[in-house]
Amino acid sequence: MRPPYEITAEILKTIASISEKIGEINANLLDKPSPQLRKQNRIKTIHNSI
Repeated sequence: MRPPYEITAEILKTIASISEKIGEINANLLDKPSPQLRKQNRIKTIHNSI
């Protein structure tokens, strides 16, 4: 049984591009520190500057 389509080089290139963009988005989301962590760091910074 053959599927009613062919996987071409253009399709593979498009899939690779989409996967790369998804990876970039996921990396950007992982880089953001949580608001709780930022709050704790700010408290430590203020406490250590006194």
